[in-house]
Amino acid sequence: MFSVVIPSRTRGDTLPFTIESCLNQSQSGTFEWEVLVFDNASEDDTATKIALFNHPRIRYEKIGTPLCMADSWETAIGLARGEYIVLVGADDALLPGCLATLEVILRQHPGQVVSWATAGYHWPSSGEVQKRNILQIPLGQTLRRLNSASVLKAVLQFRIGYEMLPTFYNSCIPRTLIEEARRATGRAIHASAPDISSGMMFASLTKSYLYLNFPLSVAATSGASNGASILKMRDVGITAETKAAREFLELSAKAQMSFHESLPQVPLLAVQIADAFIRAWSSLGRDPVGKVNMKAFKQNCYAELGYSSEPVKSEWAGILASYFKQTTPVEIAPAGKQHLRLGYNIKRQVMHLDMSNWGIKDACQAAAFSDKLVNPLAIVGDLEAMPPARLSLGRKIKRVTRLLWDGEGES
Repeated sequence: MFSVVIPSRTRGDTLPFTIESCLNQSQSGTFEWEVLVFDNASEDDTATKIALFNHPRIRYEKIGTPLCMADSWETAIGLARGEYIVLVGADDALLPGCLATLEVILRQHPGQVVSWATAGYHWPSSGEVQKRNILQIPLGQTLRRLNSASVLKAVLQFRIGYEMLPTFYNSCIPRTLIEEARRATGRAIHASAPDISSGMMFASLTKSYLYLNFPLSVAATSGASNGASILKMRDVGITAETKAAREFLELSAKAQMSFHESLPQVPLLAVQIADAFIRAWSSLGRDPVGKVNMKAFKQNCYAELGYSSEPVKSEWAGILASYFKQTTPVEIAPAGKQHLRLGYNIKRQVMHLDMSNWGIKDACQAAAFSDKLVNPLAIVGDLEAMPPARLSLGRKIKRVTRLLWDGEGES
């Protein structure tokens, strides 16, 4: 059985669409599934909206005192009953063929981690005005087995994004692997960014995992998204626009999940990646020293500041200068403007579409559209007649990046 887990806090505006996508799964297989909604002390009408579904697959669990995001996910996962766990954000969505596709794959590869490239969608409420109602869809058609250590090394060298890791956000995780992490370390998630943290943990505990370069879910961004709010805070600091980021950081600090003491205390993505790795390996009794490419880490930290405005830029630049022991000021180049181009990017096999042209305005509809365009179940329909996916033994990052279908770093 699959457990589709939805941790949520005060997301009554988007959560019903997420739940709808999780219920509207193709019935072509023999699988069973539950939809577990974990309400992290919501302060809106979440409970009322869930009750309107009145559906036997839905389990609703609510707590009264808010947890940090990492603890919320950890608690929610612990309540799941399924053999396999698929976690969905409260403004995200599953493609209708998600679970049926996973059933086909797991029939040949039981007990394996299955990860995928997510589609991306910006709700009409997204803070990034130019991206509102835009859908980004990966259009690959390949299933590969990736070497966990090679992917982890590439991420820590900042050669590829952390999204290539087997995170809770883009993967189907066997319960046995979660239990292994908990037996070894007490929990599965050890850092404030639970998606990155889970990817570091599962990549560290597995030799390999299966990866689809086409989507089974939509990772959406709404006006209340934590990640989007943190990126906004990088630009404008703590304001009314970044309420979600402020609460995220406050609850994380209260739960003693601030960034590791060996890192600069600034909420940059590069810091979150290093923090998640250090905490995962430390919890496993492994030595993380020397594994993060510090030259690339420094470059990425300062590059992120290129998106910041004053006074945030000066404040965080001062923290970084102290951390890196800079004796002379570092010139921070303004980040170039990102021009959104609709259409198909041949190199990255990604399509950008304005969903307004199809009358689509929520993540559930975007997921249904993506399913029709990609048809993941058809792609894996002949999988049982195919030879097992081969494990890449490439030792060089250049070979790894080719395996990951991303030309970055190749020469």
